[in-house]
Amino acid sequence: MAVAVLISGFVALTLTPMLCSRMLAPLTGRRESWAERSFERFFTWLNDFYTASLRWPSATASSSCCPRSLMIAGTLTTYGSCRANWSRSRTAALPSAS
Repeated sequence: MAVAVLISGFVALTLTPMLCSRMLAPLTGRRESWAERSFERFFTWLNDFYTASLRWPSATASSSCCPRSLMIAGTLTTYGSCRANWSRSRTAALPSAS
């Protein structure tokens, strides 16, 4: 099984991109459709938003503890939710002793 995973990883990281670069010709002299422009605009906005969300805690860390508090609250909420779901699902999954 481990050998199959290694071979699959090798193919995914080396052979597949090389074959795609050989088969897919670059598009030159073609106008983008409205859908392509819309998707590009959305993904550019999403990338900018993500970059700003990563920079926000480090930029405000010296002035307030709000970002750190939000991260801790989110972590504790996620942990509590997972723990509650685990305890419910574990008891429902176990067979009864009768």
